[in-house]
Amino acid sequence: MQVPNILLTILRQPAARLVTVSGVLFVVIAWATVIWQIVEDRSAAMEAAVRENRGRVVAFEQYVRRTLEAADLASVYLDERFRGELGAGGVTSTRKIVLPQYFDPVIVGAEIADAAGNVRFSTHGGQAPSVRDRRVFRELRDTAGVARAISSPTLQPDTGETVLLVARSLRDARGRFVGAVAVEIPARRFVDFNAGLVYRPADLISIISLRGLTLARREGGVVSWGQDLKGTLVMQRQAAAPNGEYWGPSVLDGKRRLFSHQRLANYPIFVTSGVGEADVLGPANRRAGWFLSLTTALTLVVGALLALYFRHIHNQALAQRR
Repeated sequence: MQVPNILLTILRQPAARLVTVSGVLFVVIAWATVIWQIVEDRSAAMEAAVRENRGRVVAFEQYVRRTLEAADLASVYLDERFRGELGAGGVTSTRKIVLPQYFDPVIVGAEIADAAGNVRFSTHGGQAPSVRDRRVFRELRDTAGVARAISSPTLQPDTGETVLLVARSLRDARGRFVGAVAVEIPARRFVDFNAGLVYRPADLISIISLRGLTLARREGGVVSWGQDLKGTLVMQRQAAAPNGEYWGPSVLDGKRRLFSHQRLANYPIFVTSGVGEADVLGPANRRAGWFLSLTTALTLVVGALLALYFRHIHNQALAQRR
């Protein structure tokens, strides 16, 4: 009870009240300014990250689109070159073909199947395998409105390479299905975007089918594929905003990232780019730490000065009473 009584006695003096109010007001203004600066700094960092990531995902979408366009050109060539020979019956082996050298080097193989699903032409040769049970072939055969499709990541046994089959249906003038042509591209080549760029561990780019399967994914320097994302947050966000952004945890590693999506028009896929929240806000958080430390130190200095001032006033009052 003695300390509050002493403070009340001191604060009855006009000069003491003025000094106290000024000191407290100074501290309050300092803290309000620092908090406002921290909020603005974080907001500016997040807005800059959204702009940068939006530009990155658009560039990545263009890279994937150019790769798919190269596959389209190869499939058109194969269609024009070999369609006339698909109708020949009694074929038990696959005729080996060679793609011209002027096609994009990312194309490592191709095959053409007839309407029954028998592979009639292939860069691999050998016995005539059947693809009638493959999802891509059934999708092109059974759905007249689907002209293009992309397979799940598929391991080629003769090369050991995991590839994506970029397939196109072949139909005659009456719209009847006569076969399909597929071009093979290594899955990892789809995420060779910005080759040579040093990726931070949390940086992420991926290609995801609308069925919820990752076709190719790069996280930092690690390339993978085949993750099942059906029903997860990324698919929900993609359905709600095909070309949007959101902040949220990755469904695979739980790290919070800024994700930007871009859906491709002619293929049932979308591309995504993610940057780690810690990487985006790291500089702002470090500045916030300095601001808070300096403001805390300033508050302690003001508090110490007020304490010394109160002690001086108290000693003066004791001396006057003596």
